[in-house]
Amino acid sequence: MENDTMVRAATETNLTIKRQRGLKTVARWGKITGIMIMITGSISALIGLLSFIIGAIPGAILTWTGFLIFKSAKSADNLTYEWNEEELDNLIESYGKFLMINGVLIIISIVVGVLSMGAIMTILANFV
Repeated sequence: MENDTMVRAATETNLTIKRQRGLKTVARWGKITGIMIMITGSISALIGLLSFIIGAIPGAILTWTGFLIFKSAKSADNLTYEWNEEELDNLIESYGKFLMINGVLIIISIVVGVLSMGAIMTILANFV
């Protein structure tokens, strides 16, 4: 039954069944993941805010990335019903921002990790 519905929807929107299944997967799991990331980020921001105002920044960034994933999922969901270039652009833009933010955060983490290891090595060298 579901396969017949997917075939009919795919032909109506000029999507291949494989592409439509992929978009449905992105839509379903993107919404779930986006909501979980936003909840985790909000909790992290609240805890960070209680300890120190700057501590809320990582949680706020995490909440924002969750929103970007959720937004991509909504665009993917809309694309399964009606192929629209604007929705495709929205999906790609939101996902691209998500990747950029995570890339920058990874670079920052690596730099901070290397600097921390260097500082620890310097401190340990002074004690030996």
